[in-house]
Amino acid sequence: MVVPSHFQIPLVGFLPPLGESTKGGSLPARQPAKPMLVSRRGNEVAMGSAGAWLAGVCWLAWLAIAPCGLAAEAVIVVAPEATPLVRLAAREVHRYVYLRSGERLPVRATVAPGQDAIRLLIDQGLGPQAYRMKTVGGAASGRILDLTGGSEVAVLYAAYHFAETLGVRFYLHGDVVPDERIRFVLPDLDETHAPLFETRGILPFHDFTEGPDWWEVDDYKAHFTQLVKLRMNLMALHCYPEGGVGPEPLVWIGHPDDVDAAGKVACSPPALWASTMGGAWGYAAVPTSNFAAGAGRLFAEDDYGPSVTRGHRPRPQSPEGCNEVFERAAGMFREAFGYGRHLGVKICIGTEAPLNIPQSVQARLREKGLDPNQTEVRQVVYEGMFTRIARAYPIDHYWLWTPEAWTWRGATQAEVEASTRDINTAMAALKKVGNPFGFGTCGWELGPKHDRGLFDNLLPKDAVMSCINRNIGFNWVDPEFVRIKGRPTWAIPWLEDDSAMVLPQLWAGRMRRDAADALAYGCSGLLGIHWRTKVLAPNVSALARAAWSQDGWNPEVGKPAAKPVSGGELAPLPKRKRDLPCADFYADLSAAWFGPEVAAEMAGFLARFDGDNGAYEVSQGRATLPRPNTWLYGPGAIVANREPWAQASTRYAFVAELAALRDRVKGAGARDRFDYWLNTFRYVRALDEVACTRGALDLAMEQVKAEHDAARRKELARSGALPVRVRLARTWETMMTYLLAVTDTPGELGTIANLEQSTRGALKLVEGYDEALAGALGEPLPGNAQVSSRYQGAARIIVPTARTVVAKGETPTLKVMVLDNELPTEVELRWRTLGEGEFKAISLRHVARGVFAVTLPLTPEAGAEYYVRAKTVEGQQLVWPATAPAMNHTLVQLP
Repeated sequence: MVVPSHFQIPLVGFLPPLGESTKGGSLPARQPAKPMLVSRRGNEVAMGSAGAWLAGVCWLAWLAIAPCGLAAEAVIVVAPEATPLVRLAAREVHRYVYLRSGERLPVRATVAPGQDAIRLLIDQGLGPQAYRMKTVGGAASGRILDLTGGSEVAVLYAAYHFAETLGVRFYLHGDVVPDERIRFVLPDLDETHAPLFETRGILPFHDFTEGPDWWEVDDYKAHFTQLVKLRMNLMALHCYPEGGVGPEPLVWIGHPDDVDAAGKVACSPPALWASTMGGAWGYAAVPTSNFAAGAGRLFAEDDYGPSVTRGHRPRPQSPEGCNEVFERAAGMFREAFGYGRHLGVKICIGTEAPLNIPQSVQARLREKGLDPNQTEVRQVVYEGMFTRIARAYPIDHYWLWTPEAWTWRGATQAEVEASTRDINTAMAALKKVGNPFGFGTCGWELGPKHDRGLFDNLLPKDAVMSCINRNIGFNWVDPEFVRIKGRPTWAIPWLEDDSAMVLPQLWAGRMRRDAADALAYGCSGLLGIHWRTKVLAPNVSALARAAWSQDGWNPEVGKPAAKPVSGGELAPLPKRKRDLPCADFYADLSAAWFGPEVAAEMAGFLARFDGDNGAYEVSQGRATLPRPNTWLYGPGAIVANREPWAQASTRYAFVAELAALRDRVKGAGARDRFDYWLNTFRYVRALDEVACTRGALDLAMEQVKAEHDAARRKELARSGALPVRVRLARTWETMMTYLLAVTDTPGELGTIANLEQSTRGALKLVEGYDEALAGALGEPLPGNAQVSSRYQGAARIIVPTARTVVAKGETPTLKVMVLDNELPTEVELRWRTLGEGEFKAISLRHVARGVFAVTLPLTPEAGAEYYVRAKTVEGQQLVWPATAPAMNHTLVQLP
């Protein structure tokens, strides 16, 4: 049955779940949405209004003639002998049609005469990454939408792009599915797409709590899945060997004799990833139970970190513990990388050159009578590293990074020679072990300042050359890429900079500029370096889209680089803005995230705060959004600001402007996404207030310390400094409460730890004057000066990682947090086969504090859907996702 284009049906799934709460304690309770109607006109959804009575009549009439949950004519066609990813593509088309319309298109091997169908096929006439979406036929003969690709991965790309035509949007943290239900109609499409860059991906950077240090195997798998949806095909990782940070357990370093046939190691250095027991970059050891405002309830243990290092934090203390950390890491990467490669995503990992051999490994070498300073011995170490990787987990490329110091102070000739020698040594070692994977270089610069293309003459032409943008991303893609010909080159813009790690950073326009420049310089790859995910959703999406098409916003697309070589030097870059326009990008994003009621205003708001609107002469740290943070021994530190808060607060008038839109947002999902950004900006405002309050405390304590009269000093402490100190504690709690309102991913858990371990812990921003103030008062500080650990916001459910594709036979463990001051009386998972039957309930297992877990049932081939429900001690009903039970979290099985 095909519903006429003018026929209007009421939206299903719009009423919020019973007792649904909002994020942030100051927000009003959510009201039920008003009935709304949707009409399907071609491929667009047109919103209108009508009386609830008429809506109900229309809906009942439609139900009387339509089979429940099934389209009468359209089917999905895939051959039984199709490859696994083509069959996965069919399942994904089925799933996303169901999410958008509630209809379940049958998956068949053939199509009947006159029947509408979506066919998934490999067409080797297309390029290996190219795909086509084309509708053929007519009403009488049946209309066929062919989703074809030059490879099975490309067919999967076509399936995900098809989902985007239905209004779905993909990001690294997950999917965004609009609340509005649509009646599925086979669209008229005729599009062929091929990527502008052969290699497209991400560089999630280790060594901070916000990044992959805290990823588990399910996080890696979830991100691999999202990469394919974004039509990306590479995940690259960097590993510090030893020094101020490492050694990190991504790459084992040692002698080949210490690696057995399965890749198991006999001797290892004491590796670490970040944990709440401390680490590098100014993260003090702080038990999670000491975290403010209820944040500790999200962590099952005081000593929190990745499961790879459990029992060995911050570093293992025994030889057996050292080996165990590396073996756990290898097991995680073997499973995760294997999953990613099955989806068509390649893996690149690597260390720095010259290799800093850990001290314990050097001692081991000397026991064998080997001098670790000798080139031939260093080659043996590389042979051990490469042998172990080849036996332990799959990768496609190994890259060596030149030293970071080159970008800040330049490189001496001796340093350049040392790195060059080490690269040659590594290549010789790779050849010696049979070249099990490719090779390349990266770093904070393309090459040394005097010769950016130095390694182009050193490396074989199949080796990759790459670099991240200088000046933590505030500089442009290096124009020296234009000189490098005949080899893979990867430009790597910063999706965020670590100096403002704890803040939102809107850089969609900058991603467009960097993608445009990378294309002009002839780069074959485009990657983004980052730590967090959800708060970077616009940046990730902008970069991913710019790797496929730059039409409409890049006036130079298709033209060669605008920086001709003259006299051996590149011509100076012209004066231009750092960011390209991105209003159209935010218009598209806002329509999916927030719904038509506020899409235009939200698009304008986000575009207004994107980038820095600066000219070519950019300076580090300049951005349109306020940035009350900087690098201070570590990322994103809050620094005291002596500007009065009454004056500084005027920078945040936009928060009230944003809040004024909230009542117009309709739909549980749209409201949840709107609240995420509203509370994110409220959090930034509160963070800036913390900085100003600490500045006021600095001034007050200076007066106390300068006063020589004891009685007067005591009075200044009591009437001047103490009230500011008390206010600082309350302001910190407010800031953390807003952060907890947007904590949805491992990255935000890391932000909590960063603030508590670094700014409050190591830098003592809140408690730093307590001893001096108590001395001036002649008594301990009162109880109200202490930061409370009690949660002050609305109760909510958090699921930090929720996968949408699982391997056959896989039963992942779902981690769930219920954020409240008391344990809920009930927590259960409700699940069913996608769109079929009643929901079955499974009680969750309590781990500790507010943390629960449940093993997901085996996913049927038809897919599954589930939601989490909890009941607080006050009787409040909580659900996750916000749209449940009308629209639930869904997942499919990987064939």
